[in-house]
Amino acid sequence: MFVERRALSVAVLAISWGLLAGHVAEGSCGGPQLSIIGASFTPVPPDSSDPNAEPTYGVRAGQQLSVRASNLAPCSDTHATSTSGCQRQTPAQPVASPAPIRNVSLVLEQGSRRWRLGVADVAEPDDAITYAIELPRKLTRGPATLILSGPTLEGDISVLLQVS
Repeated sequence: MFVERRALSVAVLAISWGLLAGHVAEGSCGGPQLSIIGASFTPVPPDSSDPNAEPTYGVRAGQQLSVRASNLAPCSDTHATSTSGCQRQTPAQPVASPAPIRNVSLVLEQGSRRWRLGVADVAEPDDAITYAIELPRKLTRGPATLILSGPTLEGDISVLLQVS
């Protein structure tokens, strides 16, 4: 009886391991991010009940900043590998290199005003762009939005600014 239980346990374990090891997901995507170096950051308070609350960066008209756009490459976190026993993992499908991301614009909007602050291509290997900018002197006190957009990005990325 002990031998039968042990054999059954080993069989169940082997089948479970085989099912789990058959496809192993690889990769993870954090999504595009836009961060500003040289500005004060105000996160949304953890106890905020406002569903529209957003974190903001405090800035001044004419201020020089460094804006970093990161994680801009297309996400490929659904790639899987197949394994069998002790063999080396092999791709389940070929992995094509993504097309280069070019002409990514950094734009500042405040009310009906719009300023193009820079255009750049994504730099490898970190799939990021860093813009050295000076905010327009004609910015007025109040909210403004910094927007990153490009023809090959999956969507616009924006952050809220509070001009003082």
